[in-house]
Amino acid sequence: MSAPSSHFNNLVSCHQLLVETYLPDLATPGIPDLRVRELTRAFIALAHAEIEFYFESVCKDVVLAAEAEFKAGRVTSTALGLITFSGQEARNGGEQLIETKKSYVRKVSTRFYDATTGHKKLVDENHGIRQKYLAPLFVPLGLTQQEIDPIWIAQIDSFADKRGSIAHKSMTVPEAEPKNLNPNDEALRVHRLIFDDPKLAIPGVISSIESFDKWARSLTVVLSGSAASHTKPHSSIFRRALWALVDLVDRWENYCAKRS
Repeated sequence: MSAPSSHFNNLVSCHQLLVETYLPDLATPGIPDLRVRELTRAFIALAHAEIEFYFESVCKDVVLAAEAEFKAGRVTSTALGLITFSGQEARNGGEQLIETKKSYVRKVSTRFYDATTGHKKLVDENHGIRQKYLAPLFVPLGLTQQEIDPIWIAQIDSFADKRGSIAHKSMTVPEAEPKNLNPNDEALRVHRLIFDDPKLAIPGVISSIESFDKWARSLTVVLSGSAASHTKPHSSIFRRALWALVDLVDRWENYCAKRS
């Protein structure tokens, strides 16, 4: 099992600091006063920012790892996902066997690099952590719905809604009014988003950022020459076989380009 990513370690450290800074009185009984509730509002907004930064940073690492493998002559599952969801037209191959344009949509390597560029731009322009923002980031990297606990996604959406109701409004607005905020509840909410619950965790199912990090980390560890390559030798062979197929398609495209 790979170690947590540096981004996850950073998230954990920042989360702990936010709790210590903004929720220092969690063990204090009674109804929280206005000061504590306002600190809770700040905790929610800043915790959301740290989680968003984590997701964006990890996605960038996964794409960079796929690029490194591609340049080394190996095609990973991430590369296949990026090519599949590149958003380019003419996925059916187009209407001509020999293209006359300088840009060849069918050329697999071009599609891959265009897809990585597009994905990086998507990450840079990301606006939050709601499901509608995360899906375009995660799905092209190879994440399937079978691998995700829907309860976790619902919790992310709920937290994003809570953050949205307070981050862009004055405390005097009813939906942003802090009187109903409980620091203990919000601390638990964020903790559940980040860390696995040993009692509920299912092997192979992502139910927290912690288990998501394990999935993403498996995509960023370069297997060639590592210990992992010895435990799964077929993995590198398969990726090289895919590369041979990509290279064959590219050679055909180059041949067509010279003839046109």
